[in-house]
Amino acid sequence: MKIKVQSKFKDYIIHIQNHLLDDLSAFLDLNRRYIIITDDGVPSVYVNKFIHQLNDYELIVFKQGESSKNIDTYQEIINQFLDLSVTKASCVLAIGGGVVGDLSGYIASTYLRGIDYIQIPTTLLSQVDSSVGGKTGINHQQYKNIIGSFYPPIKVLIDPQTLHTLSNRQFNNGIAEVIKYGLLASNELLEALENNTIIKNIDKVIYESLMIKKHYIEIDEFDTFKRYNLNLGHTIGHAYEAYYEFKKYLHGEAVGLGLLKVIKNQSLKNRIIDLLNQYQLPTEDPLDINLLYPFVLKDKKGKFNNINLIIVNDVEKTEIKIIQFDRLIEYLK
Repeated sequence: MKIKVQSKFKDYIIHIQNHLLDDLSAFLDLNRRYIIITDDGVPSVYVNKFIHQLNDYELIVFKQGESSKNIDTYQEIINQFLDLSVTKASCVLAIGGGVVGDLSGYIASTYLRGIDYIQIPTTLLSQVDSSVGGKTGINHQQYKNIIGSFYPPIKVLIDPQTLHTLSNRQFNNGIAEVIKYGLLASNELLEALENNTIIKNIDKVIYESLMIKKHYIEIDEFDTFKRYNLNLGHTIGHAYEAYYEFKKYLHGEAVGLGLLKVIKNQSLKNRIIDLLNQYQLPTEDPLDINLLYPFVLKDKKGKFNNINLIIVNDVEKTEIKIIQFDRLIEYLK
């Protein structure tokens, strides 16, 4: 499967193909110099597929986890780039999940004012969401993705076979983003999850999710309003992540909690609770909502004394609601 994404920078292709990593010559110039960036949680079998096929490469590995997506790791890798004499002719390969993709993309966007990079997502969350759209960034203090840039990859290579090595928790982490896409634009996706047919049709699930994302990023690449819809569940989800210092919840787990806060249709909320339970995703947190409030105020979609929050009235019926900060607590209960 192929998806062409139109970008004001440069159009790029998403390739979705089983066993894609076994024959990279169909997708890469094997003689180009590549800088592989990955983390120590990515199974070596996938990195080795590149090492054994590329003729000129360097390998950079950092510690797994959201806590590594910071200015310190960024500086360490930039220093390694300088030591390796990385040039504009080089290309970064981001092999891993969302943290690897976000960090590598930001490095590529800023080093020498921009060098090529390719996303090779190996988790469900990164395959259905974070590897596409050109949002790159790092966290700072307790602010999620507060430093970043819009800088799309030159291509995205998705091999669904990499999902076989994911733990159940990591796989289910990605399910939360698929639920988000179902709420936004596809009851069929929700039904596929409910019927537990997602594994059998995982390439189609990835494709359908990305087609929904493609729609929003092509009409609003720089996230000025319409693309806000893709942040469904994220404003409050990011707040949960930040409050717990990125240690308690994986990104998708926090997004699932955030989704439940913005669904205003009780029968639909019950349906999503059942779905989250089906995939062992959290549906409640004991945190006093007043403690969460300050972290929501830090969200990037906040403007002046209000914030743009995506509300779900029904499946495929969302709205971007401008909410005054002093009324926000009502939407967090």
